[in-house]
Amino acid sequence: MYVSDGSNPAHISIERNCARSNTSCKTQQTFAASLPCAPKPIRRNCSWGRSRRGSRPSRPTISHSLRQCPTGCRNWSRSLSAKLFASQDFAAFRDRRIKTAGFPIASKDLLAVYANTITQSGREISPYDRVGIVGGQQRKQWLRERLSVIPIAGAGVEYTRETAFTNKAGVQYEASPEAFEGVTKPESDIAFELISARCPTIAHWVKASRQSLDDQPALQAFLDMRLRYGLELKLESQIISGIGTAGQMTGLATAATAYTPATGDTGLDSLSKALALLENGGFTPDCVVLNPIDFGALQRAKTTTNEYILGDPAAATLPVLWGVPVFKSASVASGKFLAADLQSSAALFVRQDAMVQMSESDGSNFVQNLVTVLAELRAVLGVLVPAGVLYGDLTL
Repeated sequence: MYVSDGSNPAHISIERNCARSNTSCKTQQTFAASLPCAPKPIRRNCSWGRSRRGSRPSRPTISHSLRQCPTGCRNWSRSLSAKLFASQDFAAFRDRRIKTAGFPIASKDLLAVYANTITQSGREISPYDRVGIVGGQQRKQWLRERLSVIPIAGAGVEYTRETAFTNKAGVQYEASPEAFEGVTKPESDIAFELISARCPTIAHWVKASRQSLDDQPALQAFLDMRLRYGLELKLESQIISGIGTAGQMTGLATAATAYTPATGDTGLDSLSKALALLENGGFTPDCVVLNPIDFGALQRAKTTTNEYILGDPAAATLPVLWGVPVFKSASVASGKFLAADLQSSAALFVRQDAMVQMSESDGSNFVQNLVTVLAELRAVLGVLVPAGVLYGDLTL
């Protein structure tokens, strides 16, 4: 039996190779069946009954069974056998008028056999579940989420920042002669500076073949996600430690007021004093930024009785020191800290949110079937009040 498209239907046939002796004759029928359970042709043998010398041998009896065959295949085989045995060719074959019997089978009759086989590119699909593309670890929180975000429409931002304030506010009064009216009132002094900050472009790109993007739908989404993550990492590094030159933005550590710890102070002592300085200056500290390694060291600090200072390690507590939330970031150098009133002292000015673009018009991409995937953003940090941000060493 062979299988083809509808224009050339399948065919099943039986052939007899007869070798007689004076006492018996054996006939072999061969069914070449393309079944899932029978990759090789299935051979069925039938024996002519023994007879007395000179008499006509009895008619063949065909045993119909499939060894170790699924129910679907058995039903399929019985249905085809029934058609074969009812055909006129088989009747002639049975009466030994012809040596070959066969009949055509429409391809649609074979669909049940292949109904549970799903193939791709000529191969069966792997039995393993596919979970898509697995990337590296990604952080879930960013310092920018604690900043005021202000959209802008220009290439940068300009603002006037106070540098000094001498407060001489007082009661209107003159001692000699004593007077409460008609006398000169106190005058205060305020100094300003103009700050101009240009939005740097933070960007990176990768190349991928057009074929890989077409053949793996998940790849495009993965590249989009991974490139955006790279932008977030660089933006956080710039927000915390940008040096303000070579195209970089001026980060919190660069613009902050320097803090120097006292001799013998522990890390917890330094943080407490820094927060107190901010409050003394009229600020409300809302964030302490530490390297995760340093925060872990503070958590492990113990009393003289070997008890943890920051509490039970099994307690489900948020990272807080001296009542102020702690943000952990590897962008802060180990041994350093930031303490700030971020809401009133800094803001992130955004010219363009993170964007991912794809183009074939890059170098020889078009003739090489390559696609350049580019991700970029434009933003700049404004440290509006440097006195509201302290940066320094945890210990000497």
